[in-house]
Amino acid sequence: MTLAKRLGIVVTLALAAAALGAVLLHRCGRVVEATGATVVRNGSLGALPRASVALFVLEVKALRSREPVAAWLRDAASGAGRQEALDQIRTRFGSHLIDRLERLSLAILPLDGAAMGWAILAEGAFDEAEVREAIGGQEILTLFEAAGRPDLSVTILKGGSLAFGPRVVLEGVRENMARRGSGLDANSVLLDLLGTINPGAAQVWGAVDYKPLARLSRRAAEAEGIRVPALAKVPGTESLVALTVQGSLGDRLEFALMGRADAEASAKTMADAARGLVALARMASGQDAAKAWFEALDGITIEQKGKDVTLRGAIAEPTVAALAKMMKPGPPAAPAEAGAATAPGPALLPGSSRKPMPTTPPAPAPPGPAPAAPEPGAKTDMPEAGTSAPVPETPPEAPR
Repeated sequence: MTLAKRLGIVVTLALAAAALGAVLLHRCGRVVEATGATVVRNGSLGALPRASVALFVLEVKALRSREPVAAWLRDAASGAGRQEALDQIRTRFGSHLIDRLERLSLAILPLDGAAMGWAILAEGAFDEAEVREAIGGQEILTLFEAAGRPDLSVTILKGGSLAFGPRVVLEGVRENMARRGSGLDANSVLLDLLGTINPGAAQVWGAVDYKPLARLSRRAAEAEGIRVPALAKVPGTESLVALTVQGSLGDRLEFALMGRADAEASAKTMADAARGLVALARMASGQDAAKAWFEALDGITIEQKGKDVTLRGAIAEPTVAALAKMMKPGPPAAPAEAGAATAPGPALLPGSSRKPMPTTPPAPAPPGPAPAAPEPGAKTDMPEAGTSAPVPETPPEAPR
């Protein structure tokens, strides 16, 4: 083999190896950047408490083009006097804080005792020096306190992100920010779930460690004197251990809800139950139900793979608008006439035109005048005391 041929082979192999490496690097980079777990590890989200049992994220920047979301943000920025805590935030940081918001995240975690703790992380194009000045240079500033309730405090993280929550939670968040790998970025359960989510394709996403959240919710409700059934004992959820959610709103509403069971057999049972609920919803809507309901139900698919059951839906924007319109409360009913007693009829599903059967019995006929008492000695049809009434003769049989 000549030297030229050998050099040609070497160059060819080198180019092939370089091309393969570039493809693998691009593919690996794309996958890593697309997971919620990577977003947590590489950003301020990782400083949220490690003890969190749920995380929900709203990609505000990606949703600003949607008018309903934009209207909600404008209302939040301009509203006043509705909630004292929100008023404190607007007064302290100004309404432009909402305008610069890009991502809003909520973590739920247990506090000491039976209380349910939380932390909110606001990320955006904030001026770090400006927001630090807004809290007077303090590490943690308490904005609102109420007797018997956790306080609302705020702290500034590196890069200008704002964290809101009880002071005791924010103290831990600041420690986690200074020592990476000790906060949510070390929560293996949630990171494993978030690794299945692509934030680049979702505007709403999150993960739930279900059983701890169920216990926490039950204890928090009992501490408030509210008696509720244990969430973990809701039929069909006994084997549920985790949840993920992701959704996007563009030309259509797309969402995916994944439930993870404790065993593959349990997942199959969950999938069958979910399919049954969808079938029942179609039946309950009736044959004359609005087309929007059928289109929404037709867009739902249920898939089981191992321990995971995924419910996906894709609903066109006109269908979403039609459903929203149907959900709006109708005009108030005309007042009933005085003295008229009515009972509510059975509820109808939106879009149904079938009239319910009347549930109010007809009013009895008004009583007429009482019959006059017979005169003494007059004959009546009533038998005398101690006798029986005469038996009428059998009428002749009608001709056939």
